[in-house]
Amino acid sequence: LVQIVEPLPGGASLKLTVAKYYTPSGRCIQAVSYAPTTQRETPDDSEEGDGATQTRAASSPRGTETLDADRIEFRTTHGRIVRSAGGIDPDLLVEPKPILPLERSLLQQGLFFKFSGQWLSAHQGLPAVQQRVLETNPEAAYSDFMRFVRLSDQKAVPREPIVRAKLKELDAVLQASTDRSRSTRELQMLKQTLIDEEYLQFNSQKEAIREDVVEAVLSRLTPPSSRAASILSADPQVIAALELADDSKRYSSILTPPADA
Repeated sequence: LVQIVEPLPGGASLKLTVAKYYTPSGRCIQAVSYAPTTQRETPDDSEEGDGATQTRAASSPRGTETLDADRIEFRTTHGRIVRSAGGIDPDLLVEPKPILPLERSLLQQGLFFKFSGQWLSAHQGLPAVQQRVLETNPEAAYSDFMRFVRLSDQKAVPREPIVRAKLKELDAVLQASTDRSRSTRELQMLKQTLIDEEYLQFNSQKEAIREDVVEAVLSRLTPPSSRAASILSADPQVIAALELADDSKRYSSILTPPADA
């Protein structure tokens, strides 16, 4: 969307859509519709109104996804079928690298970044030497990270936000228990059991976590341009695009219009 912002009295503002993006074939690539989608009843406060309610169209300020049934088909100059209101549909769909719950929790807490500072402090030297040490033995860095995580768990509270919230609710209920000391012991045992189960997840997600550990340290050692080039070279979507570009036969087949065009 192409939008402008008009200032209003009282510090408010009004955002207006003044244009949309269209491809040469005439299709709009906007995937979100801001057209009224629901009806709501509001009091009729106009001078002619009698206090009764009237039905008005309502729409979400964030818009709604356009339904597939409402998308219009177009044909490009070469006869390929494309559809409106869906953004740019990829010719080759490649799923991004998944982020599992434990890895996401570690990222949200900033533990990779915090560890990278500690690792650099423990391995003083020139950046090139530090990088060589890290890339030569990433397993050692992973082991150091595991010890770092265990030390950060001194409060014995699981990392998963939902689990922490449920434990907090349980703790509030146990406050009213007649045997408070026993309840406290059992709650601590439950927390420790959950933490032990979390550590077991490290085994199943070891490769992804080790890559995150190495990347966190390297991002503080090397220039951003170098890191970007390295990250892109390992990106599954970039790899798939390069493979497609090198396969002229496959590339041409994607651009070829259907037989009935």
